[in-house]
Amino acid sequence: MKLIHCADLHISKSEREYSLNVFKEILEIANREHADFLLICGDLFDSYNDAEALRIEVREYLSILHAECKVYFAPGNHEELQKKNRDIKVLPIIKTKNKPLLGGLS
Repeated sequence: MKLIHCADLHISKSEREYSLNVFKEILEIANREHADFLLICGDLFDSYNDAEALRIEVREYLSILHAECKVYFAPGNHEELQKKNRDIKVLPIIKTKNKPLLGGLS
């Protein structure tokens, strides 16, 4: 079993192109290594506002993963920043048609 672990990517609107390119590199490594699981453990986004703004693009990037790679996302403290009484759990960040989420958010 192969696991790819990443954390603290802090994908943000202010560094959108750079941070999404880093995320894409991780996905390409997961494909190249035929990873069984991609573990995204905390602070995928820099803030709640960034999660709201960029979650669709992140889901689109996830579609490049090979079909057998399962994704687990555990939000960190940065996803909670600037949320102003909004709940991160209501944002469908990772769940895609062909990439069901194993845990964390749905």
